[in-house]
Amino acid sequence: MVWFEIIPSLVLTAGPLLLIAAPTIYIGNWFFLNGKKYGPKNIMKDDRDYYMYLRDRRITGNEYYPRGVEAIDERPALMSDIRILPLGAGQDVGRSCILITMGGKNIMLDCGLHMGFYDDRRFPDFSVICKDGPLTPYIHCVIISHFHLDHCGALPYMTEVVGYNGPLYMTYPTKAICPLLLEDFRKVTTDKTTQQGPYTSDDIKNCMKKVIPVSLGQTVKVDTDFEIKAYYAGHVLGAAMFHIRVGQQTLVYTGDFNTTADRHLGSAHIDRCRPDVLITESTYGSTVRDSRRARERDFMAKVVDCVRHGGKVLVPVFAVGRAQELCILLETYLERMNLNVPIYFASGLSEKVNTYYSLFVSWTNEKIQSTFHQKNIFDFKHIK
Repeated sequence: MVWFEIIPSLVLTAGPLLLIAAPTIYIGNWFFLNGKKYGPKNIMKDDRDYYMYLRDRRITGNEYYPRGVEAIDERPALMSDIRILPLGAGQDVGRSCILITMGGKNIMLDCGLHMGFYDDRRFPDFSVICKDGPLTPYIHCVIISHFHLDHCGALPYMTEVVGYNGPLYMTYPTKAICPLLLEDFRKVTTDKTTQQGPYTSDDIKNCMKKVIPVSLGQTVKVDTDFEIKAYYAGHVLGAAMFHIRVGQQTLVYTGDFNTTADRHLGSAHIDRCRPDVLITESTYGSTVRDSRRARERDFMAKVVDCVRHGGKVLVPVFAVGRAQELCILLETYLERMNLNVPIYFASGLSEKVNTYYSLFVSWTNEKIQSTFHQKNIFDFKHIK
């Protein structure tokens, strides 16, 4: 059979197939791109999943190349709809305060102070929001991650001196312990500078009256299509990460968190999610440390060596959080080694806070919760 006989045969055979295949491919593409009943778009949860699906098909070199995929890279990024303005702690440790604008809502994340200054520089720069007058018309809500002063120390100043009467959210333990630290800071500042502090005791009380406490896993509806949800962050008692949703936009703010459980708190955890923006602490993000067990063993070896040689050990430590961790370590070690060495708190603040650790035992780790009814680990025998 010669070539002029083969070609007509191929045309007669393949022609009908091409006539059928071309409309089929066209219709299939149309259904695919318009998300009809059998299109992959209908299977995906949202448009972003769909766009990523198309992008991956193109990058992997799949022979199926749906029309319109070229426009995906030109789609405006979601970040353009979210504005992030650090009022403090942008590239510094202390004075944590971030103003978020998303979906037409202005949200303040933390309101801390800088311990290295004694003038207005210790506070976040509220003048960026408003030159004069209260901040209430400009901020839809304030969220406090935990009670450390670099995250909440400027709160009474903002609410009572600058002026803010809007919603203020924090967890129950944070609301309970926060006034103690604020009052302690006020006293220390007043004694050290021999001047009136940045706020008064009444300012602290009035500020805390504005607080709306939230529970872990509780979805709080702040406004129409605007909600927040708290998750366990570890770090200190009551510390929380917050998932914020405004319309279709989402953001996660961690504050300080700890992914490793310690002797009295559990590790941070959050539901699986894919926020448009993640704002997280990174103070020790590049620090490589020894394991907790190695550090504890080294610390206790030095303490015991000093005591056995007749010395005294002075440990400067935060009165809340780190103090309780060290107390549990010392108490456990002394009981195991059958040593009778008195331990003293130099500050009454730690002793006051221990009461709240017993009250909010559900925020501690699983081991403490399971044995709490038999033994209150915060009822220290060797510590006076």
